[in-house]
Amino acid sequence: MGYRIYLKIVKKEEVASLRACQTVAGLELLYQVDNSNSVSELFNGDGDYEFGKYIEWTGEQYQKYGSDILTTKELKEHYTDEELYEITGEGLLFIIEIYRKKVAEYYEDFSKILEDVIIGTEVKREDIGEVFSHIKNMSDEWNGVGYSQKPYNLNREKERTVNSYKYEYSIFELVRLYKKFDPETESIIIYGW
Repeated sequence: MGYRIYLKIVKKEEVASLRACQTVAGLELLYQVDNSNSVSELFNGDGDYEFGKYIEWTGEQYQKYGSDILTTKELKEHYTDEELYEITGEGLLFIIEIYRKKVAEYYEDFSKILEDVIIGTEVKREDIGEVFSHIKNMSDEWNGVGYSQKPYNLNREKERTVNSYKYEYSIFELVRLYKKFDPETESIIIYGW
């Protein structure tokens, strides 16, 4: 298993309790966990959204839209290379905008390639192959070819509406979370290992 980053919406009181913990023992007591080696163990790997292994923003961008929760030397040393940030609603909008731009740029590149094909401009074979590969991959996902689940989630017991990690779909899961987030009573945390 690789590095995973999660977004979780929690009550403001939980973040206040997290911030009050200055030691590993304090965090373990708060979450009733023994010998935690990662922040994820505190939350049982539970999040409202999983970003997966790769993210397109940095700790500096977290700082613009929020703050680090692991502030003491002991916590930073124990949870080395781990993330635990509180971000604002504006921070979540920033992440949504990153996804939107990524999808827009991707399709813009494909549009230019297809336009060149239509008007007869010379196009690299690998560029056409990339467009075809994307279309085929999307078709396969919708048809269940090579995928264990459909890109959408109809399970009424789960809030998540999207199963796919493709930016084109997962952006809507982030929008759903943004719309449900109550900044008066809730906080958004991002954590990972």
